[in-house]
Amino acid sequence: RTVKAVEEVYNSLPNEYKRLIQLRYWTSRQYRWEQKMTWEKIANEIHISERQALRWRDEIVYAIAEKLGWR
Repeated sequence: RTVKAVEEVYNSLPNEYKRLIQLRYWTSRQYRWEQKMTWEKIANEIHISERQALRWRDEIVYAIAEKLGWR
């Protein structure tokens, strides 16, 4: 159920939002000690402010929560 909700929301997102998801959560790391990209780095990569990146993240999380009936 959760996977389906995430998949549905992800597939409905604009490409810029998808890029944010890819950079933050789905980028593979070569070495296990490497950290996830910071929100600052992600924002720079997709040419938005860090605050905007966090807003987009929140929108995505809320959309998934609605699909799951949590909101």
